[in-house]
Amino acid sequence: MQKSKSWMKQRAEELKDKVKKKLHTTSDLHESMSLIDAIRHLGIDYHFTKEIDEALDRLYNTELKSFALHQVALRFRLLRQHGFHVSADEFNKFKDDKGNFAETLRNDPRGLLSLYNAAYLGIHGEKILDEAISFSRIHLESKAKDLKPPLANEVSRALVTPLQRRLKRLEARYYISDYEMEDKRDDAILELAKLDFNLVQSLHCEELKNISMWDMEAIDQLPTYLKDYFHKLISTFQEFEDELALEDKYRYKSVAKVYHNETEWYAHDYTPTFEEHLQTSIISTAYPMLICACFVGMGNVATKEAFEWVLSIPEAVRASALVSRLMDDITSSEHEKKRGHCASTLESYMKEHNTTKKVAVAKVRSMIEDAWKTINQAFLKPSDVPIPLIERVANFTRVMEIIYKNLDGFTNSAYLKEFISL
Repeated sequence: MQKSKSWMKQRAEELKDKVKKKLHTTSDLHESMSLIDAIRHLGIDYHFTKEIDEALDRLYNTELKSFALHQVALRFRLLRQHGFHVSADEFNKFKDDKGNFAETLRNDPRGLLSLYNAAYLGIHGEKILDEAISFSRIHLESKAKDLKPPLANEVSRALVTPLQRRLKRLEARYYISDYEMEDKRDDAILELAKLDFNLVQSLHCEELKNISMWDMEAIDQLPTYLKDYFHKLISTFQEFEDELALEDKYRYKSVAKVYHNETEWYAHDYTPTFEEHLQTSIISTAYPMLICACFVGMGNVATKEAFEWVLSIPEAVRASALVSRLMDDITSSEHEKKRGHCASTLESYMKEHNTTKKVAVAKVRSMIEDAWKTINQAFLKPSDVPIPLIERVANFTRVMEIIYKNLDGFTNSAYLKEFISL
């Protein structure tokens, strides 16, 4: 029998109290890490921010007496995800006397998966994590066909998209099914995850219905919270227009300007240099503008300084826009050229360096990896802005892993139905 929404909300509150108590009372570090990892995977960590922060503070300040690869890698990942600057040298203990990762690790698929996902939180200069990705990927691929669910499912998803680059809502939907198969699952956490997913999905459906009426004439028909958000969005941008200096106002008009530049390139059959292209096309992704807009409505965390930060297009925002531009061009440049678009970044690189598309794709893929390291760096404390704002930047970047991972999902939108219908 289908439960009412009010019952679901009440039951979810009861379960949240249970989970909070468990987070408070769990003293074993290994058990605590497993709980936090499951809660994050299931997309319900936003209910337990305070409890998780306290648990991770304890984890950071306590020595982990374990030499198991899974435990060491899980600790590294959880702490890095929450901004703690733990050293990648932790993984040197898993190398042999020749400086390579020990071959005995290949018989530990759970450990290899944890190492693989942890290594994708690397920052610039951490060569050992690049080595960890190569090593763990090779052995996970060789063992994937012999694994059984739920581990087989987790490995399969990781080999397509590492955990750090997945959208949390999609991962939550997949992981609910996996976690249900775990022998050591926590049933309260599992039940809460199912309720939370359904409640959030219901909210999203309701908001999509209401958003379709978003114009000034229909605003009075919106629910109060959406009406307030809409007014705040409009008034915030009006305040920007009124208060920003002339050179800052120009930034809002910069998207239109770069669209004009790209039109001129096409009209004159002009192929810009690779760097010239990026200076324009990073802005034409509209990512800097969209990230700024998404800060609206985030409450006290989105201060005036936060908006000034994003408007300056700092390294993390530029990296996000760079991933958007390059992943888009890898999958869409061929058919966009036929439809009358200007030269892509790939064409600019090929012409400037007199090389093949294969070489150009390899170059931009390496730039995408470097861009993700820049975003990872932005998470680490002390950060320029609060982590929830950096998370928004990362989420925009993660969207590209869905839309442009294998094909141009923006053009071939039927491809995205699989994810929307989950």
